[in-house]
Amino acid sequence: MRNPVFRIAVFCILLANPALAQTTLSQKILPKHSINKAWITSTNPSEKSYLGVIYQVCDSALICSSSFLPKDYMRGSYVTQSFACNNISFIQIRSSQRISRGFLIGAAVGATIGILSGFASGDDPAAYFLKATAKEKAGIRGVGLGILGGTLGIIIGSIKIGIPIYGSKDAFNSSKKMLLKYSIN
Repeated sequence: MRNPVFRIAVFCILLANPALAQTTLSQKILPKHSINKAWITSTNPSEKSYLGVIYQVCDSALICSSSFLPKDYMRGSYVTQSFACNNISFIQIRSSQRISRGFLIGAAVGATIGILSGFASGDDPAAYFLKATAKEKAGIRGVGLGILGGTLGIIIGSIKIGIPIYGSKDAFNSSKKMLLKYSIN
């Protein structure tokens, strides 16, 4: 019988070796960032606002795609549209990760505050009609404030990020770093 430490070491080496690790097609082809929705408003008021994904940021234009499905980017089955910076009035972006991150942070903070306040208040005296122990208070408050915090996190996370361009190339260039952060290429 072989040494169990030897088996664990061999398992760790095989697991950590990138040549032996299995990678999926989506990890190779999918964009480096998650897919974020972008609303692009034109300087021409008669044109309708465009909803899509910022595919690429060029020197004086944005290239956008109307597909929100990762499998379309893996297959190459998406259509792009170019917007010159002098035709862009305003860009709004909603990050796909902000809502889930807001929920998790809000729920964790709410639950922590609820649990701490429940334990801090201590046990109720015997004279109370509905007396509760500190553990019961911590559980009830933790769940209640966790739900409330998660809901507030979703609301705050769903707020769109606004980038004013107003047809200015200078404003576009100063916003380029942020636009690159939310582009998929």
